[in-house]
Amino acid sequence: MMSNCSIINASLRNVIISLLCSGLYLSTAVSAHEISPLWDPELGIEMSYFPNTGYPEQENSNISFRGQLKGQYPLAQASNPLRLDLFARYDAVDKKRTHWDIRELSWDYQPSAQWLLRTGILQQFWGVTESRHLLAVLNQTDLVENIDGEDKLGQPMLNLAYFYPSGAINGYILPGFRERTFPGRKGRLRMPIKMGDAHFQSSAGSKHIDWAIRWQQMLGQLDLGLFHFHGTSRDPWFELETPQLLLSTLDQSNRNNAYYFPEIRPVYDITDLTGLEAQYLWQSWAFKLELLSDSGIGPWDRNTAVTTGFEYTEVNAFNTGIDMGVLVEWLFDDRGDNAPIDRVSDGWFLGTRWTMNNFASTQALLGVIIDDNSKNWSLEVEHRLSPNLLLTIESRWFSHRHDMPQSGLDWLNTLNQDPSHKLSFLQQEDYLRAEISWYF
Repeated sequence: MMSNCSIINASLRNVIISLLCSGLYLSTAVSAHEISPLWDPELGIEMSYFPNTGYPEQENSNISFRGQLKGQYPLAQASNPLRLDLFARYDAVDKKRTHWDIRELSWDYQPSAQWLLRTGILQQFWGVTESRHLLAVLNQTDLVENIDGEDKLGQPMLNLAYFYPSGAINGYILPGFRERTFPGRKGRLRMPIKMGDAHFQSSAGSKHIDWAIRWQQMLGQLDLGLFHFHGTSRDPWFELETPQLLLSTLDQSNRNNAYYFPEIRPVYDITDLTGLEAQYLWQSWAFKLELLSDSGIGPWDRNTAVTTGFEYTEVNAFNTGIDMGVLVEWLFDDRGDNAPIDRVSDGWFLGTRWTMNNFASTQALLGVIIDDNSKNWSLEVEHRLSPNLLLTIESRWFSHRHDMPQSGLDWLNTLNQDPSHKLSFLQQEDYLRAEISWYF
């Protein structure tokens, strides 16, 4: 049997070499200008526990290791920095989660206070709501990291920004496309079916050149953002690869195979997205809105999705020194139960955020997303053990009104009759995850 150490593949060896070479090159370049680089490396060890039995070949516990190197290098001028963010993870169980990525490798050029040019591999996040990030459409989701959609892959782009006193206009050119990452057969929180090779609507495939433009405006306490994107959708839809005739000939033993057969493949279509975000601050209140109109992908015509709500924060609640927040958001997608797998058709997010304001910078967020079919709870806690050590705890509980499908075929057949079963495979995927991060 192969040991866990032997699972480390050439990709991880390459990223270590890349880290060393990048550090050597950039240190040399910076020293030529006699300007010291700013390094921010960190290491993390993550432990996960799943109390319920999953599909065959899945385990109830797991350990993984994460490394991240961030750097900023002021070259000839402090206003023209070179930024670096390299990420790598080794997972002892799921080979698909063992991966590395250049989150950012970019250069800023700012000839004046009004103009800024950013080029390279970048991260660009839009949106203001807590429960769903509808408007984060430029970077691809790194789904093997977390299902909350907050971890993103680096995206090659060219960003030209013009700033004026109350806002900004940004233009983006995005050459190249990153496919979404998915857990492997041993990974938890995966769909009960094998993921095939990606398919692209564009004849250019992953080399299609996308573009976007965004307008930002501040009107007193109101912040507005409006954008339009044209290109390959970062959200795939899924197509059955195995012919239906072949599916009908499977015997019961094959029907119970939980992963290998049949297969689906992610399909990435060309789409037009128009999005609006708004946030209004009034005393202890923050009112938030994200609105997205999509020209349609796969079997869906033009559709609209909304996330909106508020966050109220009571500072020094009950004279305890603790800041307590209440979050309420409404989630809607006009495709109903036929909406993509990562969308809530009509539901609510209820949450509370606590900031202890102590020496350890302890903070916690507890929330639940409720719709007609499920209740999905989440808890996130951060606590600083020392100036260089951070403890992060995350837990999720899934409650679905449908039973967990026994196989991929069972899941597909049920979906044909009732699309509301789309998240039933998470029924057994409750988990507790803890990570200790070391900053040095």
